[in-house]
Amino acid sequence: MKIFDIHSDTPFELFRNKLPLNNNKTNVSPDKLEEYDSKLFVSAFFSDSNKTDSECFREFLESSAYYDGLISESQDNAMLCKSPEDILQCAENGKFGVIKAIEDIRIIESDIDRLQLLYNMADSVIVGRWEGSDALAA
Repeated sequence: MKIFDIHSDTPFELFRNKLPLNNNKTNVSPDKLEEYDSKLFVSAFFSDSNKTDSECFREFLESSAYYDGLISESQDNAMLCKSPEDILQCAENGKFGVIKAIEDIRIIESDIDRLQLLYNMADSVIVGRWEGSDALAA
C-alpha cells in the first residue's frame, strides 16, 4: 500500500513542541507508517497571520533547520526529497519521503533573492497566500 499526503503541518508542530521525527504525538511520523510500502509527504510551513512577515520568516528559518536536523537524524527511514529521483529512491527503499512546502509567500518580504535561498533549502512548493493579501499576492 502507498500513501501520499499533500498537506501536513508537522514541521511546526515538531518545532514548537521540540518533538522527534519518530515516535511523536502527531499523525505523521515515519514509525507510524511502517505498514505502507511508500510514503511521501508534502510538509507545509505556514505563516501565522498574527505575526509580521519578518517574524514569520525568522520562524520559518528556525523551524526548517530543526526539521532538516530531524530528517538527517532519521536517515535510516526518512529522506528529504529535492528531485523526482529522490522520490523514486524513497519509494524503492521504503523510506518516508519529505517534500518541503511553504504556505504563504509573504515570508519573502518583497525580497526576490529569498526565492533562491528557499530553493537552496530544498523548499520545492510555495503557495502564494493562505489568507489575506500582501505586496506579492493579492
